[in-house]
Amino acid sequence: MMLRIQKERFADAAIPDGEQYFARFGLTQARLQLANSGALVMHPQPMNRGIEIDSAVADGPQSVIAIRCAMA
Repeated sequence: MMLRIQKERFADAAIPDGEQYFARFGLTQARLQLANSGALVMHPQPMNRGIEIDSAVADGPQSVIAIRCAMA
C-alpha cells in the first residue's frame, strides 16, 4: 500500500526533493521483486508518478490501483 506525499503538510520539514525521494523510497520494479510474487500494489490516489511509484509498477500486472475518471 503506497501513500501519497503531501508536501503541503511538510513545508518546513527536511524532505528530499522528488528525485532523491524516489531513489530512496519510491516503489520500483526492483523493489517490487523483493515482495511476495502474489503481492498487490495499491495506492489511494492521487499518485505522484516518479516520486512515490514508478509508472511501470503503477500500471503493471500486480497493480490494483483504480483509474479515476473525471465525470462530465
